[in-house]
Amino acid sequence: SCLLVFLTVTCCSRAQTVEKGPYTVYTIGERVWHIEDANSSRPAGLKTDQEGKVLSMNNCSDMYLIAGTEKALLIDLSNFVRWDSTAIESLRSVVSEQVGDKEFFITITHKHGDHLGMLPAFKDDPKVKFWIPEAEFRGMDIFPEERTTFFPENASLDLGGGYLITTTEVPGHTGHGTLFFIKGRDMVFTGDALGSGSGVWLFNYESFITYTESIENLIRYLEDPANNINLEKLVL
Repeated sequence: SCLLVFLTVTCCSRAQTVEKGPYTVYTIGERVWHIEDANSSRPAGLKTDQEGKVLSMNNCSDMYLIAGTEKALLIDLSNFVRWDSTAIESLRSVVSEQVGDKEFFITITHKHGDHLGMLPAFKDDPKVKFWIPEAEFRGMDIFPEERTTFFPENASLDLGGGYLITTTEVPGHTGHGTLFFIKGRDMVFTGDALGSGSGVWLFNYESFITYTESIENLIRYLEDPANNINLEKLVL
């Protein structure tokens, strides 16, 4: 599933695009990149022949990399890519090119496998730290204990240079799906909490009720002056 993003209109041009291994990297803002596990040889979605017969399906997922002046944060880890043997090497290279020697953190919007797939690329790297939503991942022993910080709702992470990451939960798709904002820059990365390209996946009536309450809470969050969000610049 593809990560849904609110972006300022000027960031949607994707003027700079680079392919590396199975990934396509889009520059979507200053110091902000979108990494998709799809490329020109295996594009996102259905691939059909001239008669319309389905040849393959790439149900791609997305990652977002934000580099402040002191720290960098990768949001989500997409699918585990099996169709390209260079996937781990390529992803590490993409990240390294932008992060350099900055302190590097990884976070996850929610606990579904298509947002955790490439964990093996970083799990054993002693230089990588994990900043993980506590409520969503409670009881899941999948991150390296000595390098993981579990944070509560509304926590923040300062990457330096005016890149302050703030968070809020939107339960429904999962119990504690987390949104990540770049404060004052009108960007938010939402996982599947607000949709995944084909509507919001809610799995029972209880999750539907939870989701309706979550949207009401999200609206209040967006309208709160303390969160410094310009609603006129937020585009779905």
